[in-house]
Amino acid sequence: GVLNNDATEGLDFYGPLIYFPRWQRSLSRQEVLDEALTWAARNSQIASIQKLVQLGADVNSNPYRGTALLWAIYADSIDTATWLLDNGADPNLRHAFGGEGHGVGATAIHLASQFNATECIELLLSHGADPNIVDEAYGGDALGWAEFSGAQDAVELLRNWKV
Repeated sequence: GVLNNDATEGLDFYGPLIYFPRWQRSLSRQEVLDEALTWAARNSQIASIQKLVQLGADVNSNPYRGTALLWAIYADSIDTATWLLDNGADPNLRHAFGGEGHGVGATAIHLASQFNATECIELLLSHGADPNIVDEAYGGDALGWAEFSGAQDAVELLRNWKV
């Protein structure tokens, strides 16, 4: 179906942020659905996520510096992340959520490790996340991000996982 004008209203309420690169919007139906999906995931709105996916939103799209899964992990929302993973979200997709420096080429498990989100780490690992992927900015894996951030529970979990 066609999106009405209300669907694009307020898309830029968060920007521009000087820390993040700007992008050219196409305002295509797919872009609007995918961006709405990332915001629904960030806010743990599972009913909205389900509806957006039914309408054609892609769980692996990356419209706003990160997939819906990345933003669910950012929100520490186990229920949302579980739904996304169970519905095809790839835990090993790379992101650029930090702009030109921090976060380039990182995955959801990097973010979970940085924030000591051990339930999210366990969920990601159980769904095939690779803790050995290194980000493109610093060459750090999930354990390195946890160590750098002082996330001791995540460090212990990842060290034991690697054994």
